[in-house]
Amino acid sequence: MFIAIALSFFLIVAVIGWHFWCIQGLYKIMPDNKDHSHFLRSVAVLLLLFAVHIVEILWFTGGLYFADVNLGLGGFSSKFDNTFQDYFYFSTVSYSTLGLSSFNPQGHLKVMTGLESLTGFIMLTWSATFFYSLTGKNKE
Repeated sequence: MFIAIALSFFLIVAVIGWHFWCIQGLYKIMPDNKDHSHFLRSVAVLLLLFAVHIVEILWFTGGLYFADVNLGLGGFSSKFDNTFQDYFYFSTVSYSTLGLSSFNPQGHLKVMTGLESLTGFIMLTWSATFFYSLTGKNKE
């Protein structure tokens, strides 16, 4: 279990650092509200945040794959096909805290899944707060 927690910790630190860096960059590149459409500004921020979250999900996808295939830290139920699509799907529903999946993690991957869900919840909340602070102040 130590390896699963250590790998998860590495992924969590990477995601937090990436998220912080991206949000700081968005603060710098977003135009002033007075000169641009509030709608276009909001859509641009949402699309960029969506891309940031996709990258974070991909990191966890790779981490789950590595933990499953290379480290043998667990596995998934019999419906899991061991394809990128299945890892990405599972990581997406875990990150978004949706938790609806046709297959379940086994072994130490359960720990990684729980930590990914907690991280995703925090990152999504951070993004929502950032979005509101950036676009919710001075509507046109």
